[in-house]
This record gives sequence, structure tokens and C-alpha cells, in this order.
Amino acid sequence: MAQNSTGGGKGAFINVANNNNSVNLTQTDGGSHYAEVGLIGGNKTVNITQTGNANQMASVQLSGNATSLTLQQTGTTQNFYSIQFNCATAGGCSPINVKQGN
Repeated sequence: MAQNSTGGGKGAFINVANNNNSVNLTQTDGGSHYAEVGLIGGNKTVNITQTGNANQMASVQLSGNATSLTLQQTGTTQNFYSIQFNCATAGGCSPINVKQGN
């Protein structure tokens, strides 16, 4: 997790439990950036990047089985994204990629 600011505040609440979870969070530049991430069970990989001078907000909660999520919020316009994901398929779940901003 990296938080670097040339202005606005940075905040992250990250909960991790069980198995092979990993989270990479980067918050930089002048905007106020907030992320709340929850992972439970299985193999998880989550990468969240929040950059730019606009306010960026994200709330991600996942549970069960293999998951990969990449969320990128950038630019000069405020972005908000919320993902709740409860995958229980036998073969795992597809990656989720979200890009907001320019």
C-alpha cells in the first residue's frame, strides 16, 4: 500500500482473511482518495490505483474462490465505484477490470 499526496487526504480500510489474499493499493496526487476493501477466503488478487486531482472513492467486498480485480480511477473528474462479489463456482471466477477517468 502506498499513499502519496500533493494535496487531498488519503484513506484506506483493508480487511484480509484466509488463504492466499493479496492487495496492492496506490493513492497519489492532489485529490482526496478513499478505498475500503474486504477480502474473504480463497485466492484473491486486488489492485486498486487512485490518482489525479479529483476525489476518487471505491468500496470493494469479495468472498469465496479465486478472484482477480483491477480498479483504476484517474483524472480530474470525481469517480465512485462499489463492487460486491460473492463467487461460489467450482471452477473459479473471471477477473473484473474497471477503469474510470482518463
